[in-house]
Amino acid sequence: MRHILNLVALAVILLGVAMIETNDNQWGLAVISVAVVFWLMPLLRLVHKNAVVMVVFWSGVAYFSWQVAVVALLAFVVFSATASIKRVPNTPAIKKQRFIVNPSSGLVMKNKHFDIAGNGFAIL
Repeated sequence: MRHILNLVALAVILLGVAMIETNDNQWGLAVISVAVVFWLMPLLRLVHKNAVVMVVFWSGVAYFSWQVAVVALLAFVVFSATASIKRVPNTPAIKKQRFIVNPSSGLVMKNKHFDIAGNGFAIL
């Protein structure tokens, strides 16, 4: 799956390069920044551990190009949200309770010795 995502990121970079060549504006760099954010997520997580470093980093990117900063920050938020959703374990909302059935009557057991009708537990 990681190889497919890398190929999609490469396609996004090629799309950004084509946008730069045809329109000659900064939105092509903004599209390229999505793939760059995808590949540099561990570094960006490190940058976001400290609020001051985070503000300085995004201010530097915004000084270079505000379109790149906006799109890259949105991509970072989306990738972080999907990564945090993937980290949640698959636990059922309701815990399934296992019922023990009395083999002689076929009814659910109330406790170890009697089922819900009051019949004693008997093995045939």
